[in-house]
Amino acid sequence: MEIPVYVGSYDNLYAITDNGTSATQKWAFGIGNFVSGVGSSPAVGADGTIYVGSSDQNLYAVTDNGTSATQKWAFTTGGGVESSPAIGSDGTVYFGSDDQNLYAVTDNGTSATQKWAFTTGGEVESSPAIGSDGTVYFGSDDDNLYAVTDNGTSATQKWAFTTGGEVDSSPAIGSDGTVYFGSDYPYGKNLYAVGAVPTASATATRTATPTPTGTATTTATATPTATPTPTLTATPTVTATPTPTATATATATPTATATPTATSTATATPTATPTVTATPTATPTPVPVKLKISPASLNFGTVKVGNQKGPKNITVSNPKGSKKKPGVTVLMDGYGLSAAGGPFGVTNDCGASLAAGAKCTIGVTFTPAAAQPYNATLTVIDNADHEPQSVKLKGKGKSK
Repeated sequence: MEIPVYVGSYDNLYAITDNGTSATQKWAFGIGNFVSGVGSSPAVGADGTIYVGSSDQNLYAVTDNGTSATQKWAFTTGGGVESSPAIGSDGTVYFGSDDQNLYAVTDNGTSATQKWAFTTGGEVESSPAIGSDGTVYFGSDDDNLYAVTDNGTSATQKWAFTTGGEVDSSPAIGSDGTVYFGSDYPYGKNLYAVGAVPTASATATRTATPTPTGTATTTATATPTATPTPTLTATPTVTATPTPTATATATATPTATATPTATSTATATPTATPTVTATPTATPTPVPVKLKISPASLNFGTVKVGNQKGPKNITVSNPKGSKKKPGVTVLMDGYGLSAAGGPFGVTNDCGASLAAGAKCTIGVTFTPAAAQPYNATLTVIDNADHEPQSVKLKGKGKSK
């Protein structure tokens, strides 16, 4: 029996067959209208439906017909869908969006119904994981891993575990219920293992109570050995009287007071060192901050050849920092277009430093030179050597 492999690319959703030493393409399905940007890994339901997210802000449900694919429905969110969907035991599809929500939707065959949307404080690019009790675990760019309960028409937060950076990592659940996940920008870069251990702490408090009652009473018998020690205290006090010869060393102590004055002049040099340490803090060292880019894609639709559409604006914003590093400033370094970006023009307003909480815009225009679809990538980078972020550009030219 051939088992297909489904994979998303920035141009299509592909179905391929593993032949052992080679692969055969079954079909390639274009997501949306001339859309590139399948940023999510596909998930396959019990009935074979393929669920996949796209940067065009939709979750798609696709049917594999063997040599072709058919779209069942598309569920639209308020941001790009880079979170890979997870499917519950009842068929509920859970996935995150860049609009800061985790969604739960029901597949009705030709459409999807939203059960609920759980709002966080950041983009949800982490793929959810579902525990054996139905708890849904997922990360958010607000530095938290969340555990929520699906109540049917709403979700309840069980807890939120705060890390030192954005949680784009998809959690994995161990056999004992431990949840493993990674933390990312800007101060994280850790692998975490979290889990409740109430039974271990309860047994520890029980074993602690017998030990004080047993050992405390037995150590009281050690007080009889303290009675011989009064005879020893008489001898040290007698030998202490010959040491009046230490008065000679008392005259040495005034000379010792002269040396403190030398150390007081040394205290003047420490006051100079704070001014040295003040200079490094004044220098604007790049601080790792992930810029917020919105939207994740621009679709100019169909435009007559030679006509210009736009500009459409891309907003670049600098978050206000975190509890550890508030008020950071990012120095913008530039932008770039992929080689295929001929008809797309760019006006950059993001070349200067971007202070905490500030925004800037990049304007994009589309002027097709031929009657064909166009795709390009706009890359946004900064001077702190961070991973570049990209915005997908698409449009189609038509003859006059």
